[in-house]
Formats: sequence, structure tokens, C-alpha cells
Amino acid sequence: MPERNPNQNASDTSPLDVAPRDTASIDTAPIDTASKEFSPATDSPHLQSDLPDPRSQIEAYLKDAHDYAQMLINASLDMIISVDITLRIVEFNPAAERSFGYIREEMIGKPVDILYAKPDDAWPIRIDTFRHAANTEVSNRRKNGEVFVSSLRSVRLCNQDGETIGVMGISREITVEKMIEQELHEKSMALAALNDELEDANKKLHYLATTDELTALPNRRAMMDHLNRCWAQASREDTAVTCAIFDIDKFKSINDTHGHDIGDKVLRQVADVLKRVTRTNELIGRIGGEEFLLVLTGATSEDAENATERIRKSIAGTIVTAPNFDIRVTMSAGLAIVNRRIDSVDELIKLADTALYAAKKNGRDRLECAYSDPSIA
Repeated sequence: MPERNPNQNASDTSPLDVAPRDTASIDTAPIDTASKEFSPATDSPHLQSDLPDPRSQIEAYLKDAHDYAQMLINASLDMIISVDITLRIVEFNPAAERSFGYIREEMIGKPVDILYAKPDDAWPIRIDTFRHAANTEVSNRRKNGEVFVSSLRSVRLCNQDGETIGVMGISREITVEKMIEQELHEKSMALAALNDELEDANKKLHYLATTDELTALPNRRAMMDHLNRCWAQASREDTAVTCAIFDIDKFKSINDTHGHDIGDKVLRQVADVLKRVTRTNELIGRIGGEEFLLVLTGATSEDAENATERIRKSIAGTIVTAPNFDIRVTMSAGLAIVNRRIDSVDELIKLADTALYAAKKNGRDRLECAYSDPSIA
């Protein structure tokens, strides 16, 4: 490294020539900062052009929101109709145009009542009675006069102070739905009527199947069904059930002497008496010809014997009046008494038949009993 000459100036060694500063040309006067304040918004041209106007921002936002809301209203498949506090239309969307047949321009400012087929249907949008959202079905009228049904939901419109400024109605045509609903209702009513007819027919069939046509007493089928049910229940619960058979004395002679019309009259009159004298635990019916079957449940042997005798005696006082004569009717009765277990209803019936045969043999107009175990009778 070469040695530096002590007599050489520093400037002599620099590759650049630097001119001496002219200090006389520099303004050394103090800056008056108090006389003017710096404002970025006005003093900086770049900042002044970049900052947006807040009012313009709000207006643009509100316009965007309004346009978006209007787009939704226009795109809605539901009819949207708004009214002001004078009940004049201020909004009428394309769905409403399609349903009513009016265009928006001819409806703005018109009273909303012209859209309703019935004046009373306009009540949901009445300002003076409107308090909350209301749902209802209304009858509307198209421009061509055609009436249709719609489902209407009305909503109160308020300003920022909570004051009512109008009502918006959102509705959807439900004419087809109402027609289907009406059709279903009519079919349902027809089905209900048919069901009632079927039920009545079943009752009549059941009556005919279980009732003796001449006497209106239970017939043989009904009595045997009843006896079998009572027998099954008594077997399960270990309770008593028995039966008695009644037979009108000399009935064949009545028919042969006075004719079947008189014989039928005797049967009907005897049946009327039997209906009156039987009690809750007793059921009696006609099982054929002049024979009647009595079924008793929950009765002791003594109670059954007393009940059978009571019924037989009630018939003994019966007088059947014919045009030129009277017929005194009597009955014989046979009661089955189970004092030893038997295995079937058939055995019970045979016991009653045996007892009835004994009553006939022993002079008629009497009661005889037959025991399942005669040795302990």
C-alpha cells in the first residue's frame, strides 16, 4: 500500500471533484409553522382523490340493497302486493301480474279492494284492524272476472320509528288445491255414507242371522253361540251355567184346530211375555217350533229352579184372544242341574231335554229337573 503524503489534501485523493458549498445561497430564515396547518385531505392531491365520499357510499349501498330486494320480489313465485296506509297499491310483482292479468303500471296507486271477489276478504290488510301477521284464505278476482282462491299472509310494514306505513301481502294461488280438497272431502263424505250403509247392512244381516223373524227373540243359532260362550267362561272361571227348555203345551193342536195364523199369534204373545220377565243374567230365545231355550249364568241350582218356575208361571196366565174364542196358554219346562261335572254343552242340552220330556209325561204345565248325577239329587 503506498504511503500517504502528509502535505496532500484529502480532496486530492478523491476520484470525484466536489465543489465547495455556497453557504450564502441558503435561506436560513425560520419556518412559521403556526401560520398554517397541514391538511391531508386538501394539501395531498393523492389522498384527496383516493378517499370516497361517505354519503355516496351509503347511497350506493342502499341502491344495491333496493335492487337486490326488487330482484327477489320480481323472481318470487308468490304474488307480492304491498299497499300504503291509504290501502293503495305500491308494489305489484310479476307473479301477481300473471295471476291477476293486470300489469304493474296499471295497478300502482289503485285501491287494493279491486283484487278481491268479496269485500270482506280484504280484512287482513286493513290498517285499522291489523296488529300482527295474519294468515287466511281469500277469494280473488282476475282482470277477466274469473274468481280464484289464494292463501294470503299479510305483514305489517313499519318505519324506523315503529309507525305503520303499509302492509305487504304474500299470497299463492291454491285453486287447484282447493278443488282437490273439495273433491277429497266429497269422496270422504261419500265413503263415510257408504260405510254407514255398510254398517247398517251388517247390523241387519246380523239381526237376520241371529233373530227369530216371527217372535223377534234370539234364534237357535244365537242361543247356541251364547250358551257355548257362557260354558267356556264358566269353565275358565269355575262359575255356574245351566239351561232350561220350555215347550208350549198342545201347540200342534192349536195349529191344527185354529190355523197357523192363530198359532203364530200365540208364539208372538208368548215371546212378548218372555221378553218382559227375563232378568239380567237370563237370556231366552226360540230354538224351533214351539220350543224356547233359557240360559242362566252365575245361578245356584236353587236360583235356577226358582227362575225357571217364575218364567213358566208367567206364561200360564197368558190368554190369547181370537175373533170368536180365547186360548189359555201353558208351558212345560225342563231344567238341567249340574251337580257333577259334565264335559260339554251337548250333555247340558240333553239333560234339559230329558227334564222336559218328564214334564210332558207327568201332565204338562209343570217344571221338571234332570241332574247330571241323579244319585245325589
